[in-house]
Amino acid sequence: MYVLLLAAMLFWGFSFVWYKMAYQHFLPLTVVFFRLSLSSAFLFLLAVTMRKLQHVSRKDLPLFFLVALFEPFLYFIGESFGMQYVSSTLASIIIATIPVFTPVAAYYFFKEKISVLNIAGIIISLAGVLIVVNANSSHGTSSLLGVVLIFMAVFSAVGYSLLVKRLTERFNPFTIVAWQNGIGALLFLPLFLVFEFPVLDFGAITWKNMLPVVYLTFFASVLAFIFFVNAVSSIGASKANIFTNAIPVFTALFSWLLLGEQLSAMKLTGMFIVMAGIVMSQMSRSRITRFLMVFRSQE
Repeated sequence: MYVLLLAAMLFWGFSFVWYKMAYQHFLPLTVVFFRLSLSSAFLFLLAVTMRKLQHVSRKDLPLFFLVALFEPFLYFIGESFGMQYVSSTLASIIIATIPVFTPVAAYYFFKEKISVLNIAGIIISLAGVLIVVNANSSHGTSSLLGVVLIFMAVFSAVGYSLLVKRLTERFNPFTIVAWQNGIGALLFLPLFLVFEFPVLDFGAITWKNMLPVVYLTFFASVLAFIFFVNAVSSIGASKANIFTNAIPVFTALFSWLLLGEQLSAMKLTGMFIVMAGIVMSQMSRSRITRFLMVFRSQE
């Protein structure tokens, strides 16, 4: 379970590299619309072939719509447009607060238990994220509108985690993600047709240029979401969302390997702290007690 959850974070971390490659040929709404359309079509076909697609009744559609409204629609709107008004550093710090708000919301709505140790792990992990971000900080202007938009992305991710938890009680990940991405594509369709379709360069739609979009589709919109939804079903929204703090770590590694960005000692320190915080956030007092008892028995 935890290996698959880390794999989801790895794919989402890599998505920043794929986005940068895709944006060389396509505008943001175009990339998102292509990504969601391809992923939903692929998932519906795969789910039908594997006999994993469950029947969704009319009474279930409002909840599916709300899930898709929060993510991918509102999340991508907030993140994509908010980045135009704030620095990447500030945006990363705000996005990294998702695991901080999720346990509070999960406790309030679903009475999910969270221990002092879990909270400490969240804080430590967030501190590691701040170190990674500050190690690669860039100066830029910020505006209240940009901050509001980025926080819209944060609360959209929190809302998605809580709502998808309800869907996992009745539907498998294939069904949830297929419908989520399909509805998301329909929500983005009017924006795509109005703002970017008139200026779309159809000559740029080649296999080479579309390859980053294909990577985003298969790894970030299909596998990552299936892994994440499955994890939410098993360990809850709070513990699953803390793993999102690993995304900046993976992004920093991929940027170093593929884009030639510097990987400083401060970044490495921050990465270690993030991973330590994630491990701590998943631990319980009883598990620590058992570990100490085993350790003392071997003395």
